[in-house]
Amino acid sequence: MSPRALRVSRRRICSGWRRNADSACAQGKCTVGTCYFGYLDCNPNIPGCESQLGTDDNCSACGDKSCALANTFFTCSDGARCDAAVCAGGFANCDTSSADCEATFAAGAACLPHYGDSLALATQVFEIVATGFAPDGSTFLAGAFEGTVDFDPSSARDIRMANDRDAFVTKFNANGSYAWTAVITGRGYTSLSAIAVTSTGAVAVTGPYSDSIDLDPSATVTVTRQTATVDQQDGYVLELTAAGQLAWGGTLAGAAGYSQASPISLALDASDGIYLAGVFSGTVDFDPGAGVASQTPASGTFSSAGFLLKLTAAGLYHSARLLDNGNCSAFLSSVTVASDGNVWATGSIDSGPGCPLDDRPLSYSQSSAVLVKHDPMNVPVGRWVVGVYANGNAVAPGPAGSIYLAGAAANNTVDYDPGTGVVNHWVGDSGGGFILKLDASAAFRWVRVLAGQPIHGLATAPDGGVVGIGQEYGGALVTRLTSDGGSVWSFLAGGSSTYASSVASRGTRFAIAGTSSGTVDIDPTASVDIMFGDVAFVSRYTF
Repeated sequence: MSPRALRVSRRRICSGWRRNADSACAQGKCTVGTCYFGYLDCNPNIPGCESQLGTDDNCSACGDKSCALANTFFTCSDGARCDAAVCAGGFANCDTSSADCEATFAAGAACLPHYGDSLALATQVFEIVATGFAPDGSTFLAGAFEGTVDFDPSSARDIRMANDRDAFVTKFNANGSYAWTAVITGRGYTSLSAIAVTSTGAVAVTGPYSDSIDLDPSATVTVTRQTATVDQQDGYVLELTAAGQLAWGGTLAGAAGYSQASPISLALDASDGIYLAGVFSGTVDFDPGAGVASQTPASGTFSSAGFLLKLTAAGLYHSARLLDNGNCSAFLSSVTVASDGNVWATGSIDSGPGCPLDDRPLSYSQSSAVLVKHDPMNVPVGRWVVGVYANGNAVAPGPAGSIYLAGAAANNTVDYDPGTGVVNHWVGDSGGGFILKLDASAAFRWVRVLAGQPIHGLATAPDGGVVGIGQEYGGALVTRLTSDGGSVWSFLAGGSSTYASSVASRGTRFAIAGTSSGTVDIDPTASVDIMFGDVAFVSRYTF
């Protein structure tokens, strides 16, 4: 054989031999470089990376069998154990002697939550809706609206009008009767991202706006703020009393030019001090009062960074800390205060070459979930990264200073241990969600993975466990786990056009809030509660 023919033969051999891997030819031999993402070489008798992950036999790793438990989401064996499966929508694990989910919501069972009621408003806007409980059991529903809306769902009326998009906060009494609505209006776009209810029943709210905003919802007083240019976006934060009157308010003002402030999440500490998390670009003044506390991302005006802002209970500026990833992306989407007073926030960063917060030698930059811990004075304590192809969507407190982290992963296998250990789990060919528990020092405790079901909200359960919300084809997914990671129940609320964007709890009660279209049965039990139209809603339950 001629030298040229030999070279061609070798190329052909390597081309067919490599199978799902990078390979190379050297001195007539073929070598496998790196298996393509989602493949492994599980059979030494077959050359190349012949085994695809996510199968019954090779779930997260070679020989990692899948679990076959009744009425649960597909899951891997988790080290030869199959008790990590999460109940599928409509099922519960009332008999904890086995890991399957044998009880149904249709039949009823002692471990199931009790559905209370649902309150709906035809806001004509489909975006984030937030909810929270006051100490007396009254409930808040907050979001944005357009046009003419009647905020009183009873036979009485409370009609408000918005020429563009305005924000609203509606209070319902503990018995479901209507209390009041406060409208945050302005000349441009006003939205609402998050709320938190204080120990006295007041409510703090935050969100973005453009052009102008009137922070006082009363008809007699105006407290107007203006963005530097009409087309840029600033953030606002304010507190309403339990009666719906303005207690205090202010804005996160951007400098003229390219600047933007987007507060996304809000949490309160034991003294009703406020923490705001979000993302900004350009130069922004983080003091919502008369003072100036301007910051700019390290890479300059055209870069963005995450922020964690602390205010006192009276709305006075305390401190602002940045999550700055240079020219790479970084933002914070959720914040909570742990039982020991430390503050945790999660979001996403770009990982890869040139990214200061995580410069792993990846072939190109990829999104990773990020977790930061600050002390009660907002001083950074630590920062951790979870996986790649992952986003951190929500964080909630657990027992003894622990926290729960929830999010979404894009596809295939993700390492959920933020430390030096490796805890791989298959999350689905088309992505899915996870709920991860870490102790007070961010050490891995457990993770539960839901193939195909991103999780975007969390609230603490009375037993120290957690309730998460996500989305399934049949409706809004709500799932409860114990503090040890055991699955208690999962149910679907509404129908395929029902989306839950917020979950809140206080004592023995919890609520989900979101949007829905068409005609749906919002009661997940055998009973029926029909909800009509294009609405923003809050549904209330007891554990």
